[in-house]
Amino acid sequence: MNNGLNLATRNGYRTSALIKAPYRLVKRKLRVVKGKLRGLLPSSRPIRVSTTRLLRGGETMASAAQYALITGQPLLPSTPMEKGPHVAFLREYAIEGDKLLSPGRFEQTAYYRNAMESMRYFGHYFPYAKEPHQIVLVAQRFIKQLLNQEIVPELPGHTKKGEPINVRPIRHSDCFEVIDGNHRVAAAIVRGEKCIEVLPQQEAVLTPMQDLLLKVLWQNGRVELYQPIGLPEVRTWPLVRRCADRFALMRDLLQSRQISGGSYVDLGSSYGWFVAQMRALGFDAYGVERDPIAIKVGELAYDNSKDFLICRDLVQFLRESTRKFDVVSCFSVAHHFALGRASITAEEFIGMIDRVTEKVLFFDTGQNHEEWFKEDLQEWDADFIEKWLYKNTTFKRVIRFGTDSDAVGPFEKNYGRTLFACVRE
Repeated sequence: MNNGLNLATRNGYRTSALIKAPYRLVKRKLRVVKGKLRGLLPSSRPIRVSTTRLLRGGETMASAAQYALITGQPLLPSTPMEKGPHVAFLREYAIEGDKLLSPGRFEQTAYYRNAMESMRYFGHYFPYAKEPHQIVLVAQRFIKQLLNQEIVPELPGHTKKGEPINVRPIRHSDCFEVIDGNHRVAAAIVRGEKCIEVLPQQEAVLTPMQDLLLKVLWQNGRVELYQPIGLPEVRTWPLVRRCADRFALMRDLLQSRQISGGSYVDLGSSYGWFVAQMRALGFDAYGVERDPIAIKVGELAYDNSKDFLICRDLVQFLRESTRKFDVVSCFSVAHHFALGRASITAEEFIGMIDRVTEKVLFFDTGQNHEEWFKEDLQEWDADFIEKWLYKNTTFKRVIRFGTDSDAVGPFEKNYGRTLFACVRE
């Protein structure tokens, strides 16, 4: 009978070899996959990390992201441990001593408020603190931990001495969320320890702010920041627009023209960085941005209010606006109109901006020296833009007052745009 077995035997192969061959192939592929995963997944062994890289975790059974959602504190997972209530309490104790634990004073601490919040949602703060007056027992044990005093007896919910501090890696970041060990981390920080040993879990997570940033429509899921955000878990992200360089030049020009207040609008405001800065200077500042997710980022990152962030398409806003603004800025927008990506021409767009500007317009746009515009905007150099602004607006002077410093890192072949100030007199 001429079957597969006989054929294999006749050709000099053993049956076992036929069975093992695909097995060896699968095993070899698995080794390759495991090797790649090993490079992606955090270590399951203890590592030493800087205390500055440890962020606040959740409480009781909730992760940081869950606790942030429950309590309405989206920036809680972005808060460094050194700025949290545990460290604040120990530093207060270093100044006030046992007076900090006295009735009336203890209830004023952020530590007590944090514990009460946990109790409100979960019914306890550690298993043995089920009533507000029992929170002080947790605090007393915390102080002993700081002082390295013997703690007897071990209480329910507390990690036994020598057990690791469990953390969870934050994706796209060098930071970690503390899962278990908030008190031990805080005590280490107050004792002045720069690095501590932690045990990373395998699953990496996003903070709520990271999750929001990755959903911004313009960014399309790219790991980058369009405007500066001073949160630890995004400090390694590429920054598209430095912004501070422009703002310093804007501020100096306004001061030179003795413009120290009034109304301001940023057209295409993105997160709203310029809105926050101009408001801090004393201007009645607004931003117009069509992406509600970008606006939400600014509400969290810069404490911007919904009252002065307008979620509208720019053409619709300018067409319907009956108001004039003393100062207007329009950065990195006009080239979209010049490229034919909008419902009106670039000339019509700048004419609308001219109409709503009372004193000064700060302006830049894509130029022909940039990699992504060298073919489609061949005429658009600084000289062309200056003449174009004179031709299509009623401003008396067009001033070149600087160049952005964004042409670095992954953007080195782009940006470096000329900044213009268009003034009435």
